[in-house]
Amino acid sequence: MLSSLVLNFDLNSLKNSLNINSLSKNLQKSLSSILEETYWIFNSWESKKRRIDLCIDFSLLRDLNYYTGFVFQGYLQDSPDPVLTGGTYDHLYEMFSGVQKNASGYALMVNTLESSLKTPLFNLSS
Repeated sequence: MLSSLVLNFDLNSLKNSLNINSLSKNLQKSLSSILEETYWIFNSWESKKRRIDLCIDFSLLRDLNYYTGFVFQGYLQDSPDPVLTGGTYDHLYEMFSGVQKNASGYALMVNTLESSLKTPLFNLSS
C-alpha cells in the first residue's frame, strides 16, 4: 500500500541529508517549517489508521496565491482529475476583515465527481 511506503519515510534523514545549516537563515526556517508540517501530517494520518492512500507531493502548486501552507487534492480511483482541492490560507480572512485568523478549506469539484460517478466503476448513470 502506498501510504505504508510514504509513512515509513524518515523525515529526519531528509533533514540531515539536505544539510540545512548551509542554507540562508530564512530558507532554513522555511524548509524546517515545511518538514515539520509534513511530519505532523504523516503522524496525524498514521495515528488515525486511514484506509485511504496518502501521497505527499512537494511539487504540487495551486494557481491561487492566497494559500500559505499545505495544499491538497483528493482523487477517486481511476479518475485523473481531482474531486477535492484545498489547503491553508491563513491571511485570506485578514485581507477582508483586518483580523488575522488561521484557516483551511476545500472545494468539491461537483462536475468531476458527477462524471466519475457515471463511469462503469460506479454504474450510477441511470
